[in-house]
Amino acid sequence: MKRVEKKATDKEKGKKGGWQSEANVLSDSLEMEDFKNKKASWLSQSEKRKLCIANAFIGGSRVVLLDEPTAGMDYTSRKALQILVASQKDT
Repeated sequence: MKRVEKKATDKEKGKKGGWQSEANVLSDSLEMEDFKNKKASWLSQSEKRKLCIANAFIGGSRVVLLDEPTAGMDYTSRKALQILVASQKDT
């Protein structure tokens, strides 16, 4: 499991295309490289859950509510999500 600590800075988010930097950080954090170019309809349930979680975090929301975010995920994905949530605290 990779641990990705980089976060898109506020300056990067404000730049044109800054959301792409943030999306890349989130896809690395949730280990989405294998399916980030697939249509959402072709994804497994676990992959769709990762996509929804990444979508919730993108854009710098101050509050993100997650209801059973790890349901249907394997151990590695659960751990990656735990690390991501911890890294997003107080940002």
